[in-house]
Amino acid sequence: DLDEITITDAKVTGGALLGAGIYALDTDLTISGLANNSSFSAPNLTGEDQADWGAGIYCNNGFLDVTDTDFEDLRAGEEGAGIYTTGSCETTVDNASFNRMDVNRGDGDGWAIMIAATGVHGISNSIFTANIGLDSGAVRVDGGTMVALNGNFFDGNQGGEGSHLYLEVDATDFGSTYLNADAGAVRTE
Repeated sequence: DLDEITITDAKVTGGALLGAGIYALDTDLTISGLANNSSFSAPNLTGEDQADWGAGIYCNNGFLDVTDTDFEDLRAGEEGAGIYTTGSCETTVDNASFNRMDVNRGDGDGWAIMIAATGVHGISNSIFTANIGLDSGAVRVDGGTMVALNGNFFDGNQGGEGSHLYLEVDATDFGSTYLNADAGAVRTE
């Protein structure tokens, strides 16, 4: 478990492909802010990508639990500026904020969170504001069997297909708020 961590301006020299902040392979990872939120930010790296996938966290296989954590000003060249999960990395995010994530160049499709992993996932009580991507700005889920959304707040995210959510799995949503979407709030397939 990682408690009350702060990662600022993380970038691997020469460019990280996966997870400039944390790269988790075949492991269970819990990140919790407890009294003070954990944070991943890169305000001083304007114009640079921290990683191609998962500038904040990249998880391949295992379990990822993120609570009380802030993600700000991260850039990824491809997908998942804040969090990118793949393989069998079941993902739970609670009480997190994702602000000004940017995946808006080249083949980059977008998303503050990209879940391409198998399993059941959950995102609750989290805030997504001013995130930018070519497809969607805030969250894309195209892996797994289901995502449960609960009490999230989405505002001002930008993307070409579903500014806030792009879902290719079954989903439930209880009490989330969707404001100011430039390309429709939610896209489902």
